[in-house]
Amino acid sequence: MNSDFDRARETLAKAVNIAPDDAQVRRKYGEYLRSKLETRSEGLRQLQKARQLNPNLPRIDFDIGKTQFDLTDFRSATDSFEAELKKTARDGKAASSWRRPVRDWGTGRRLDNITNTRWHTSMRMAPRTMGWKSFRGA
Repeated sequence: MNSDFDRARETLAKAVNIAPDDAQVRRKYGEYLRSKLETRSEGLRQLQKARQLNPNLPRIDFDIGKTQFDLTDFRSATDSFEAELKKTARDGKAASSWRRPVRDWGTGRRLDNITNTRWHTSMRMAPRTMGWKSFRGA
C-alpha cells in the first residue's frame, strides 16, 4: 500500500508531465520532494529546473539554497542565498530582512533566523564550528 507521501508524489509527478515547462509546478514538486531525505536530491533538481524555466520566480534561489544546505552543500547554499539577496536588493523590505540573517549565518549564528525553521543540531553546528573564511572556501 502506498503512503500518503507516495500518492502525493505521484500526483505532483503527473502535474509535471502535463505541464513540463511550468516553473511553478516544478517548484511545488521540488518543495515536496525536498521534505524527505531519500528524495531531497531530486527535489533540488526540480527546483533548479524551475529556476531555469523562470529565473525571476520569487524566492527560488532561497528555496534552492535551503535544499542545498539540507544536503550539506554549504558553499552552494551560500551562493544561492547571495543570489537571492542580489535579486531582492531593489526591494528595500526584502533586502533588509535577508541581509542580516545571511551575514549572521556566516559569523556563526543560527540559520533559522532566516527561515524560522528548526534545523538538526548537526546542521546548525556545521557553520559554527568553522570560521567564515574556511566555510566560504577562502
